[in-house]
Amino acid sequence: MKTLLILVAFVSTFLISCAQEISENNPAPITLIGKWKVVAAYSGYVFGDFKWHAVLSDAAIYQFNPDSSFITNSLSAQCFPANYKQVNTSVFMYYKCNMRDSVTIEKLTSDTLIFRRNILEGYVINKLISTK
Repeated sequence: MKTLLILVAFVSTFLISCAQEISENNPAPITLIGKWKVVAAYSGYVFGDFKWHAVLSDAAIYQFNPDSSFITNSLSAQCFPANYKQVNTSVFMYYKCNMRDSVTIEKLTSDTLIFRRNILEGYVINKLISTK
């Protein structure tokens, strides 16, 4: 009986340590869900200067929700509710006002989101910070 208890304790300890190692090696994925504020923009288009610029206090804020809905203060309220779909590094946004938009995520960490939006004349890159 004592041998059985020692064996159970050893196996339990081994399984717990393996589970901890797996969770440390595979942290939870970083997600787009949350509230993000634009803090800088890069003007990479024909009449742009191809430089980063700080965005003033009236910057756009994006709120991505777990149910695939989102809202931003950069468009009229008549365009909402809106939904998004993330496919790898692409984010597709669908607005009530029959508008569509898409961006490519260039960087996503727990506190920074950088996305690129292609436009007719080139592209714009926005840097956002988490405001969770």
